[in-house]
Amino acid sequence: MTTIHDVARLAGVSIKTVSRVVNGESNVRPSTKKRVQAAIEEIDFTPHLGARSMRSKRTGLVAMITGGIFAEGWMPFRTGLSTIPIVNGTQQSLRDDGKILLFADTFGSEEEFRDLVQLFRAHRVEGMVYSSTFHRKVSIACRIPFPLVLVNCFDDRATPSIVPNDELAQFMVAEDMINDGHRSVALVGLPESIMAGRLRRNGFFRAAKQFGLPNSHTQFAEGIQTDGKREVNVLEPALAEIFGSTGRPTGICFGNDLMAMRALPILHQMGIRPGEDIAVWGFDNDPTICNSVHPSLTTISLPYQEMGIAAAQTLINLIGGETSPAKQQICGKIIKRESTRLN
Repeated sequence: MTTIHDVARLAGVSIKTVSRVVNGESNVRPSTKKRVQAAIEEIDFTPHLGARSMRSKRTGLVAMITGGIFAEGWMPFRTGLSTIPIVNGTQQSLRDDGKILLFADTFGSEEEFRDLVQLFRAHRVEGMVYSSTFHRKVSIACRIPFPLVLVNCFDDRATPSIVPNDELAQFMVAEDMINDGHRSVALVGLPESIMAGRLRRNGFFRAAKQFGLPNSHTQFAEGIQTDGKREVNVLEPALAEIFGSTGRPTGICFGNDLMAMRALPILHQMGIRPGEDIAVWGFDNDPTICNSVHPSLTTISLPYQEMGIAAAQTLINLIGGETSPAKQQICGKIIKRESTRLN
């Protein structure tokens, strides 16, 4: 492995001069700088980041811990669906700021989380992002000795957090239904035992009330139920209840795109043609689902990548000594496809 001494010897300069060139200092003559850069290239020298960080007290390293990619057991969303775009957004923003992301997953273990915090502390990371698999309240059980940003979750300690605006997103879907002319609508949602389920139900009924829909023409049912350990699909009885009522809907939204995909054949079995007899909305904008089902699925996006970008930018500000609000909410946008274009 080549060293700074080899560069200095080849360029015929002092080690200090090589260091100045490597660190981009301006007090080096152009001819000397050119000679040093040529020597660096010739012997393929790479600066020692550890030595540079000891001098600057900045490593340029940022940690990210998730619990969503390798976790086992029940999850209200498919494993990794939220985590991967959050990681992408975080890394993109950090890279633009010249920082390197160190990433690890807890496998759903609190003990692993504590061990990872200590590992990243040993690597002198400048800050950390923690990303949850789904929108929820968390409790960080160990001391974090560097700036921390939570994404897709929040705590009761006013730790800076980036979360989806689930309530507003579902309000927007209901508003879109009503703007499309539907005066009888339904939501087959996530369990109210989870944060997103409660918030989206609230947004749905708030929109219905604001736009004057009568209670008899605004229906809600859970499409899945859970005891926190396993998921039970209750789509068929939920749809039977909704379409057996007097206020039969002409527009329906499902708690996520996966639920909507499962519901389409059930609706066909009931003699209801999605995209023709009834308009269908999903939630998430999972392109694998939305563009492969027939009719293609209108939905609203969960802004995971944008949340990752916002988390990284918030952390960069904290590392720089700035303050940040306790909670930032980000809302997605509606993507219209064939399932809501009734003939």
